[in-house]
Amino acid sequence: GADNIYIGTDNGLSILKKGKSQWENIFGGKNSRLRNNRINAFYEVDDGTILIGTNRGVNIYNPKSGKIYDFNCTPMRMSATMSSQRIWSFHMDKHHNLWIGTYQGIYIFDKNDRFIKHIYTIKNQGLSKINPIWFIYEDKQGNVWAGTSVGLFRWLPGEDKFKRYI
Repeated sequence: GADNIYIGTDNGLSILKKGKSQWENIFGGKNSRLRNNRINAFYEVDDGTILIGTNRGVNIYNPKSGKIYDFNCTPMRMSATMSSQRIWSFHMDKHHNLWIGTYQGIYIFDKNDRFIKHIYTIKNQGLSKINPIWFIYEDKQGNVWAGTSVGLFRWLPGEDKFKRYI
């Protein structure tokens, strides 16, 4: 788990295990169990599982068992629109809600409601083109920021929207 190095490529997931000198391709190729072999993002959850963002949604990898699961085959229900999205970033906020940055917006997985809410899209923010969410960051004050191809945005929870800063 934690002592290993993972790398996502256009052809799956590779791992360099502690004490080894060669990379091992653990998922990829024709018989891959990934939603898509192109990996764009990783996030290690507190329990040691790893979220893998691909060009077609999210997989969950359990390093202890070596198994990989489809995100929507777990108790976490994913909306149909997100299951086909390119995933670019993950962030777990201070309330342990998972923010997922995609090619066309942000989804939040609320651990209490066990539901995903699509909160930000190109259409509802008035942007005119595809706008990947490259990163999601939470500052010390609890503000959530999203970096996109067209600017930097801060989440305004009371207004249920993002405000553009740059």
